[in-house]
Amino acid sequence: MSETKLFVIKTKAGNFKSFKELQEYCDKQYETLELALIDNKRLQEENENVRELLKKSIEALETKRIETIIKTPAEVACEMQLRRLEREALARDLTLEEAKKLDIFIKNLRFFENDKKTLECKLSNKKLLDITDSELMEIASKAIKDKNDDGSS
Repeated sequence: MSETKLFVIKTKAGNFKSFKELQEYCDKQYETLELALIDNKRLQEENENVRELLKKSIEALETKRIETIIKTPAEVACEMQLRRLEREALARDLTLEEAKKLDIFIKNLRFFENDKKTLECKLSNKKLLDITDSELMEIASKAIKDKNDDGSS
């Protein structure tokens, strides 16, 4: 009778009774590793896309934020009065007093615009690269929430 040799391959992953078992285990590990590498590459590309989208969104939001948040009560009042005078000018000729008011409101709005441009210049000097990942994610989630709030109204 021939003697059957029983051997055990010892590895950190466990004990294998045959080379075939070890080969199957290695093949499965290789497949898992390939899938993980593919997933990693996809996630890196997705991360880059999200970063680019966030950078573009930040630039757009900075301008929008200046326009919407930095309106003083005086600026709002000027805009309201200008709209009122525009409606009246469509219906009839403005009086001299109304024309003077219109001129004053337009000059005031130009003054407010110059102040905004100065502020916008200061904000644009802040480098986007100084913003951390967590700040980018926070800005993005706020932008998405604001967009959803605007869309549901």
